[in-house]
Amino acid sequence: MKSVTSALVDLLRSRDPVLGFDLYQFTLPGDTVLYYGTADVPIVYNGNTYGGSVRWDRSQIDLKVGLEADSLTVKAYASPTDLVNGVPFHQFLRQGGFDNAYLLLQRAFYPHPGGFFVDGCFTPPGWLLAGQAIGAPTGVVWLFSGLVTEIITGGLQAQIKIDSHLYTLDRKIPRNLYQHLCDQVLYGPGCGLNEAAYAVEGQAQAGSTIFQLITNLTAARGYFSLGKLQFTSGALQGTWSGIQTQVGAGSQALTLTLTTPLLAPPAPGDAFTAWPGCDRALSTCKNKFNNVDNFRGFPWIPCPETAD
Repeated sequence: MKSVTSALVDLLRSRDPVLGFDLYQFTLPGDTVLYYGTADVPIVYNGNTYGGSVRWDRSQIDLKVGLEADSLTVKAYASPTDLVNGVPFHQFLRQGGFDNAYLLLQRAFYPHPGGFFVDGCFTPPGWLLAGQAIGAPTGVVWLFSGLVTEIITGGLQAQIKIDSHLYTLDRKIPRNLYQHLCDQVLYGPGCGLNEAAYAVEGQAQAGSTIFQLITNLTAARGYFSLGKLQFTSGALQGTWSGIQTQVGAGSQALTLTLTTPLLAPPAPGDAFTAWPGCDRALSTCKNKFNNVDNFRGFPWIPCPETAD
């Protein structure tokens, strides 16, 4: 059951004209929160400003009975000047910035501010024409919440599908797997390693491409293989990529082969943060991270081909 304030109940019961606007709150991986609204002016609610020039449209909310996941599809229309963490909106989507993001969709209601008609066209009041922010709404109603599960981009439009948390029940793997390799997520709660303690700052060097990053880093052989990195400056700021392999070791400057191509070659001097990877083997957990107490593999299980 949705809860509403008594003021909103009184407003709706009055049968006076009302205005309703959708409020989109996206919580991205890493706890960055973005606030968007469907009004032509910013909306201030709960200490946050919902605005921006990205235009939003949505489907009807698909609610189902039982354990089947509810779903919602929203469309975002953004121009190249609409930025997220310094990156154009659609580029940020293609780079995975909204993957597994959490959406809270609410609707804000206001009394109609008045206005007048000229030749059949409605002219809003002066404060709305001036683009001034609207204050707190009379009431806000929860509409939907869930996780981003699919993104399709093309041109100036992006289609984003959001499923309720029930969609996680569709996963067909058991909670615990008995396997040779560790099933923990590196730097996750079960792994226990402090991600910040392993972060290494570096800079791109001349000759870097969308497939390989030539760096100023040095490390032991294979230290960054299967790791990850994020650019913190330049045109690729905010971009994440996995590290497939590391070329070079010791005092030799490293070249990192990326798991997915970048949208543009890094420029010399572009800063990034890199984290070492793990192949989930017991020897790596012991010798590289000294984290055997949290190892969740079973390396002594016999191979399926082993005969009794």
